[in-house]
Amino acid sequence: MKILMARHGQSKWQVEGDSAGGDSPLTPTGETQAQHLGRYLSERGVDIAAMYTSDLRRAHRTAEIVAEHLKLPLNVELDLREFESFDQGWAPAPTSIWDTTPDAALAATYVAYREQIQRVLKRIVAAHPDDATVLLIAHGGTIGVILRLVIGSDTPRLWARNAALHAIEWHRPGWGPHWILHYLNCMEYLPQELRTG
Repeated sequence: MKILMARHGQSKWQVEGDSAGGDSPLTPTGETQAQHLGRYLSERGVDIAAMYTSDLRRAHRTAEIVAEHLKLPLNVELDLREFESFDQGWAPAPTSIWDTTPDAALAATYVAYREQIQRVLKRIVAAHPDDATVLLIAHGGTIGVILRLVIGSDTPRLWARNAALHAIEWHRPGWGPHWILHYLNCMEYLPQELRTG
């Protein structure tokens, strides 16, 4: 199964900070980024079996715009929400440059968030055949956790840019199943001035 992931377009919170509130809408730039993403996927003719999105406004609105281009319904998954406990602890640093095991215990809030993301991934994978492609419109923290699950380490910081695409695939060849990381932060469809986040 191939999983395409995109972070929402630029949100008001990214521009205005806390004054925009936690469930921030898109800026006009974010709306334009989402249009470019939707047009790109539509013009490439990617056969997407289903779209999933967080219910938070910045992700949901991005997904609505993309869904219009793809003529697909939206599946809302609350477990795709952004991590809300950055102030209560994130993954610790790696032990060394050559050893990516954490140098301290993982924060309980992060472990709970990782389990939340793993649950939703299992549900999505179970709902589709092995040869399907699905699209997730979510948040930087969500995408980061998914990528850390794939590479098997909690310590890397993996930055997801606004409306950028990431692709992973669960592959089952004759010599054993494994994850393939196809690409991160594909933004070829975004003009330079729209590459934010």
